Amino acid sequence: MKTNLVSLSGQQAKTKGENDGCRQWSGDVDDKELVKPGGILMAALISCVSEFNITLSGMADELNVSKGYINNLRNGFQKTESIGDDFSRAISDFLGVSHFTVLMMAGKITPDDVFEGRILIAAEISRAMAYICSDPNYGHLVTSEIRLADSVSHFSLIKMYEGTTGKVLLDRSLTFDNVKKKVEEFEDVASIRKAQVDAYIERKNRFVIV
Repeated sequence: MKTNLVSLSGQQAKTKGENDGCRQWSGDVDDKELVKPGGILMAALISCVSEFNITLSGMADELNVSKGYINNLRNGFQKTESIGDDFSRAISDFLGVSHFTVLMMAGKITPDDVFEGRILIAAEISRAMAYICSDPNYGHLVTSEIRLADSVSHFSLIKMYEGTTGKVLLDRSLTFDNVKKKVEEFEDVASIRKAQVDAYIERKNRFVIV
């Protein structure tokens, strides 16, 4: 049996031309590969050997590593968490998924890493929004709809307030891009975790006798 991680997680593959322009990983992985030490990452790569009609050695060549290294990762002699940046980016191009997704699949980034960063940003934004709401000159302009908006919208409002009043409410290291990136990373994590849970439930249900 195969599980489709892309459709389950809602991950968007890169558009044509962002990898080699003619191949695209379907998102399918063999359940037998998923339970091996190489986990999701290697299951995805091994699936592509069949999908792309290439050999394991051919895939290794495209990724600029040896066939032995691929097998070591697949069988757990080397941990996927230890892969280098060049290799992970090569996998990103090969599979046609984001680099962040590859790092998640490899276990180099954990949900806790992303959650912690997002919580810190959310706390900063919440504190700044509370300050604006208490401002006698501007607080009444913050409608209920604005209060319920997302973190990126709140961040934009805070920056407008800072520009208008000259006050500094947020750490200067926080920019629109890194706030947006943290929110997107959190959503990626949530999607991938949901895919893993759904895949587990699907496999478990196959053994339930009706």
